[in-house]
Amino acid sequence: MKNKWQLLEQNSYEYLISKINDCFGFTFNIYKEGNLNSNTSDIKISKDNNLITYIEVKSHTSQAAQFVLTFNDGKYDFSLKNKCNRKYCQPIIDYLNEHINEYSDISSKGLLIPINPTTSYKRIIDYYKNEKNVDFIITDVDSKMILFEVENIKNYFHVFCNIRRKKSGSRKISKKYIDDLIAYIKNKYDIDKYEIISNHLYVNSSKIIKNVYFSFSKFNCFLSLKDSNVNNYKYEARMLSNTNNINVIFTLISKCNTNDDFNKLINLLKSYV
Repeated sequence: MKNKWQLLEQNSYEYLISKINDCFGFTFNIYKEGNLNSNTSDIKISKDNNLITYIEVKSHTSQAAQFVLTFNDGKYDFSLKNKCNRKYCQPIIDYLNEHINEYSDISSKGLLIPINPTTSYKRIIDYYKNEKNVDFIITDVDSKMILFEVENIKNYFHVFCNIRRKKSGSRKISKKYIDDLIAYIKNKYDIDKYEIISNHLYVNSSKIIKNVYFSFSKFNCFLSLKDSNVNNYKYEARMLSNTNNINVIFTLISKCNTNDDFNKLINLLKSYV
């Protein structure tokens, strides 16, 4: 069974296919790419193998645009692990250092950073536009799909800035462990088949796998559900990171705005016809 965010992603994907094909026939290719990988945008639209745009799917409550901090000699700084633009992160770092007594001991529960929302929106817009190549965001309000331009996110979502300790996400299985891990998974789970695609390990089962988290060698791993049909459930095996970084992350909460900008996406696509 899919989670709510997975259902929203699937519904958004099907909605876009229906609406775009109604307008243009089958001129454009539409792909669902995101799933659990936050580094990949959710829905890709292309034509003749040329990228046109990405669309991000957002639930009523979600997170976005995190970046990593270092903490040395009683001062926060921008981590070299980040791949983002420092420009829109620095005002937040400055605030933390100006109020260092309140933010010197950070746990996984986190603390609110009460900065001006405009600062947060600038960081989020830069994240989607320049890091993920996203032009539009899609969400649902009372079962109605709503699409809008990234630049207008402040009209659709409240934003809250937080600092917390957070374990890093997951990654694909390293090549040198794949053979041993396949043997381990086949022994532990009821697996029908497996396949390796672009160094990603996928396994298929006729049953839903309930205990998806497991330990293998010195790593913590899990099986991420990628696709499901009747009696066929496809999972990707992934490793969990052991790092525990200090992150700034933004929480988005829907304003339930029902103004739709779908015509702006249509106008963009018209320029490619």
